[in-house]
Amino acid sequence: MNHTIIDITESLGYADQKQIKPIFKNDNCTILQLVFKKGQGLPEHTTPIDALLQVIEGECELTMSGNTYLLKTNDAIVLPKEEIHEVWAKTMNTRLLLTR
Repeated sequence: MNHTIIDITESLGYADQKQIKPIFKNDNCTILQLVFKKGQGLPEHTTPIDALLQVIEGECELTMSGNTYLLKTNDAIVLPKEEIHEVWAKTMNTRLLLTR
């Protein structure tokens, strides 16, 4: 088996448009990297399975179940399946990992 080391701070640069890139995927797990500039994000949506959202760089605002959370670098939160949520970058460069 080959093992690959991924530098998640370099795999996606910052661009004018938000970027979402799978960095790992198999039958049991998907890890997505999301890169936003301030004001960019994802409007209300759900995920079909529980997911973990982790802030790698910057800050974002997550609204879920009527509550708003400010997440900063190294914070993480569980997104329960089928629960409506939205996330918006609060800093110029925001990098997130989503594991589901």
